[in-house]
Amino acid sequence: MCGATSTLRRGCWPWPVSSRLRVLFVLLNLAGGGAERVVLDVLRRLDTDVFDPSLLILKREGVYWDELPPGLRVEHLVEGGQRFRQALPRVVGTVIDRARSADIVVGCLELDSTYFALFGGLVARKPVVGWVHIALEPYLRIVAPRARRWVRWTYPRLTATVCPSVGAAHSLRAVTAVRPERIHVVPNLVDVGRIELMASDPLPEWAGAVMAKPTVVGLGRLVAHKGFDLLIQAHARLRASGSDHHLLILGEGPYRHDLETLVKDLSLRSSVFMPGFVRNPYPFLKRAQVFALASRLEGMPLVLIEAMVLGVPIVATDCESGPAEVLDGGRYGLLVPPDNTHALVDGLSRLLHDDALGASFVAASRERVRVYTAEQVIPQWERLLGTVARP
Repeated sequence: MCGATSTLRRGCWPWPVSSRLRVLFVLLNLAGGGAERVVLDVLRRLDTDVFDPSLLILKREGVYWDELPPGLRVEHLVEGGQRFRQALPRVVGTVIDRARSADIVVGCLELDSTYFALFGGLVARKPVVGWVHIALEPYLRIVAPRARRWVRWTYPRLTATVCPSVGAAHSLRAVTAVRPERIHVVPNLVDVGRIELMASDPLPEWAGAVMAKPTVVGLGRLVAHKGFDLLIQAHARLRASGSDHHLLILGEGPYRHDLETLVKDLSLRSSVFMPGFVRNPYPFLKRAQVFALASRLEGMPLVLIEAMVLGVPIVATDCESGPAEVLDGGRYGLLVPPDNTHALVDGLSRLLHDDALGASFVAASRERVRVYTAEQVIPQWERLLGTVARP
């Protein structure tokens, strides 16, 4: 049966399918972020009766190499320790060559991945789909000016661009001249069964002492726009007011030294724990008293949906894109103003000390999770790719 929420199989496809559509996905690396995980989840779920996907990774870096979908053709162009610029002519030539062998090229992440995908697609005369995972307008304020110029040049030339939220789509239009009909909002997906199974794993031995007290968990790359500095400051104020709890931040990134210095300066080393990247964060998330997202900007934070899957109360900053859509304006979790430590303190305090409030959010969010399942999301991707390949 070819329902709107079921994956399109060969007999359901709106065009004659004489051979599988060859889709080349281009990704910079396999860094341990939510965007890279979503890319792998989409690749894992595409209907292989209709699609023949392959993944071209520009640089062999990151932590998800052992999570590549079985049977997927994967190629990397530069080793992790190699300087990218030295290999640039070879990288460009290979991208063009692989694009010629594909029917569609997908730039899986904003900026570099999409630049290379577009260049290869233009030379090979193939349609190119961009995939933006973040609100570009505020993001471009914190990157080099040349990135803003490249974005304005690149995105209007794409055949289509996928954004994970309406907010991210509005942000894209604010900084580029992309025509509205070329922007497609397709939410990120979560593998509910996989998350629940992984969450059943036992905690590592070192974590017992951490989770012995009510614990606020933060999860994500240690970069400035994730707002972990705000979360640490809010934790300090709560501790000073007598709230005896721990803060656990799972993730790795270039902002680690700054965060560790902040923890030391605030005398929080006995209550703030930063163990780095954890391959399976779900046992920690499942046992959290509160999940906190303190981001200054997002696209559509996958971790909010993962917290809802595991029944964890949420407090999140209402930054430009993502959290308000996922939480439906505060129906499924507390929303607080971004870059506002006082408001974050208040939100955390409410959820740490009001079990009934947290339980009400958890009960409401069970239905919300269905919007982000593969059964809902993958057909949207398949229809888009089919339309791009055969307009």
